[in-house]
Amino acid sequence: AGPTPDPTPGPSAGPTKDLIPLISVKKVVGEPGKCDASNFGSLTDGVYTMDSTSDEFAYCYEVSVPPGSDECIVDMTLTDSSPNGVESVGVDDLCQGEKVYISGPTKTGKNAPEEPV
Repeated sequence: AGPTPDPTPGPSAGPTKDLIPLISVKKVVGEPGKCDASNFGSLTDGVYTMDSTSDEFAYCYEVSVPPGSDECIVDMTLTDSSPNGVESVGVDDLCQGEKVYISGPTKTGKNAPEEPV
């Protein structure tokens, strides 16, 4: 006959902890070239008005892993299927408390989904 299995349990992995993966994506709109940490608060989360249909605008995305998260995000792709949104942008590793800013393509007012009032 073969070896007899040892009935003694192996080492315990210890108590398990529920991991809390979190991600935050905020989308705003405004003047092209201002999609960064220092200008993000000045961009508009809502209706963005332009004086002329030839004025330019771009969406700006802030992607972050909030401080309360237990994990990092690895090789994420951001895609926004809305009109004039970013088509597909890769985001490298982001960990607890880190942020990255992604600018969408620059468009003119005549490409805005809403008509001027």
